Amino acid sequence: MYHDQPEALAFLERLLMASGIEKRHTVIADYGRPMEERTFFPRTRDFRPEPTTQARNDLFIARPRRSPCKPARHLRHPIGEVGSPIF
Repeated sequence: MYHDQPEALAFLERLLMASGIEKRHTVIADYGRPMEERTFFPRTRDFRPEPTTQARNDLFIARPRRSPCKPARHLRHPIGEVGSPIF
């Protein structure tokens, strides 16, 4: 995105390094796929033209969401029987 703006790219790289985020996740399966197998991004070397914000939002809405309650079910209630689930 900023390949033609080296100062902006350098700033973003410094920002990412300072963020402390070690791993990022995405619902877009095209990353790491060969160009011919992409289903969301254009089949170009530089992923251009980039999909619109609306297209990204539509993809995120369409993807099944994992319930935050599912991992929490393995927690135990602090009061009550030992091993009794919260939910």
